[in-house]
Amino acid sequence: MRATFACVQVLGAISALNAEVLRGGPETDFLHRLAATLQAQAKCDAVLVHVAHGDVVALATVGQETANRTQSSDLASIGQFTPSPGGSLLPEAGLRLVGGNGALFTDVRQLPGVPPIVREHLARLEVGCGFAVPLVQDGEFLGHVVFAWRTPRSLSKGARRVLHKLARCAAINVQLYRVQQDRERDPLTGLFNRLGLERRWQECSASPRGALLFADLDGFKALNDVRGHLEGDRFLRELAEVLRVAAPAGTVISRYGGDEFVLLIPGAGRAEALQVRAAIMECVRAHVTAMEPPQPAIAIGISLWPHDGRSLQALIGKADQRMYQHKRRQVAQALTSRGQAQGRLPGGFFEGWLVNSPDSIIITDPDMKILYVNPAYERRAGYPLRELVGKRPNFIASGRTPREVYDDMWRALHTEGAWKGHVINRHRDDGDWIASVAITKIVDRRGRLVGYLGISRDVTTDVGEGRHALPPVYEGAFTQEALAFALAAAAEMHDQGSRAHLERIREFTRILVKAASPIYPELQSPVLLGTMALASVLHDIGKIAVPTHVLAKPGPLTEAEFELVKSHTIKGWELLQSPSLRDNRLPSPSHFLRVAANIARSHHERWDGTGYPDGLAGEEIPLEARIVAIADVYDALRSERPYKPGWSHQQAVEQIRSGRGRAFDPALVEVFLQVADSFAKVWDRMNDVYEAATGG
Repeated sequence: MRATFACVQVLGAISALNAEVLRGGPETDFLHRLAATLQAQAKCDAVLVHVAHGDVVALATVGQETANRTQSSDLASIGQFTPSPGGSLLPEAGLRLVGGNGALFTDVRQLPGVPPIVREHLARLEVGCGFAVPLVQDGEFLGHVVFAWRTPRSLSKGARRVLHKLARCAAINVQLYRVQQDRERDPLTGLFNRLGLERRWQECSASPRGALLFADLDGFKALNDVRGHLEGDRFLRELAEVLRVAAPAGTVISRYGGDEFVLLIPGAGRAEALQVRAAIMECVRAHVTAMEPPQPAIAIGISLWPHDGRSLQALIGKADQRMYQHKRRQVAQALTSRGQAQGRLPGGFFEGWLVNSPDSIIITDPDMKILYVNPAYERRAGYPLRELVGKRPNFIASGRTPREVYDDMWRALHTEGAWKGHVINRHRDDGDWIASVAITKIVDRRGRLVGYLGISRDVTTDVGEGRHALPPVYEGAFTQEALAFALAAAAEMHDQGSRAHLERIREFTRILVKAASPIYPELQSPVLLGTMALASVLHDIGKIAVPTHVLAKPGPLTEAEFELVKSHTIKGWELLQSPSLRDNRLPSPSHFLRVAANIARSHHERWDGTGYPDGLAGEEIPLEARIVAIADVYDALRSERPYKPGWSHQQAVEQIRSGRGRAFDPALVEVFLQVADSFAKVWDRMNDVYEAATGG
């Protein structure tokens, strides 16, 4: 009977403890609930839970009179602390002290290393006798749980066995809790990530008022470029510690993006938020003073709830908007105020020049995030200012500008503060344009970099008519593009296809790469954008090796014929890996050819592993191939074939939607659904052009 009762007791404990893990929340809250659950299951007078995690020790105690509280003031006063050397409660050496089977103490207040505040708390609970059990899971020491009573007692073997099982359940749940918490933490800084921020917002939003601070590092890109990413990572870790020190107790601090941070301060009003912003900016300023240039700075925008909204995204959007307004004021002040760092202009004259200049003018912050573009730039790019703020100029990059141009641009801006050259940009709806660009840095009265000013002029017509020459670096890029299209067009003619199909695939790929860059940061390079877009036209190059009568067959293919068609993936990969296409000065194919070869081989693989030729699954499939797979399927579905009519846009979208997680990368399908209207516009525009050119 007793054994049955013990089993039921332990099963009840497991269920209760699992529920605590699912509730999540701050670690001190979790440990308090864990202690309360253990106390209820063990039916003892008090429970003390001690967990060591890195350099921080978390303690929670609960007695009968506090077991039903969600959080006690006593617990809050104990919470977490960083122990002095050798001062933690029952450190790992305590495994030997307590023993693997636990140990019974006549007075738990005399346990080694118990902090005075915990002793006082145990005294208030009037407990003496205690049974201490180490928390160990998969060989890892996690801490201890101490079951305590007010009156002395001896424990039977059965009672000890039950307490051991409770401790084992507690250890499992502590580890599960940590795994869950790791999902909500940024591994570099230890701050909350976006998921953790959203979870904490659910708690903070219960406060009738509060403040959100959106912080962005200025000059962080320069720090990475000049000193390397390891130094950049170190700075981010230091900044996280600065934020922890400067922010008031109870603040939720998260790393929202690469160099962006969000702070939630429940209960704060505007005055308190301004004080916190000033404290953070002063701490950051003091921290970077001892650094060699470049010295990052921090810009912070504030929003308040409920005044600016009740949703997290609305508050972030408002704070972000105010942060960029602050940056624009800094730049305007630097350009129009008097000072010795550089010449200034009268405010009215400067504003009139921006608005009325026929040249395209762009102003960015030190990390090249757009703060302002003038009306001429809006017309030339096809985007209004509100859609460009916060993005980088490469948002409108065509991908056809050689990498060497960008390398030279950044070198000159970092070393000389100015650059002149040419880039090829893309209008939202009207093709590419060649811009002659001049960029100069903007510094304030103290000589601190606050942004860049760029002036560009469209020279597309002049280049086409021979009145304006491009640098030699563009010759190689244009030659590569011409050869790629010639090779791809030969394969399309063999398959009775058209150049319009290639142009559409290129545009579809460009749209997906640009839209997917927030979730796949490696896609943010304007050079990679151009490489993938151009390489996509070679996706079916291997069809040159497939007999025409098989490709043009109007009826179902035999098994042998289908195997021939499937072989175009391998044939294309072999062709693009061929030494005949390789620069003899290089030991391996160029980056462009590697990307093209990956696309040719793997664009018929499926997310669930049922594709060909290699049966790759999930992220084993190269990202460039996963992108082109969606572009190719959309175009194939819309196109008329000997064996089927063309599908409508909506039918094609629904087919791709239904393949999410089976045929296609689910994250990329979500991106596709967001930009599907752009696919439809490309299809309509390029079909019209092709039909007009062919008389169709």
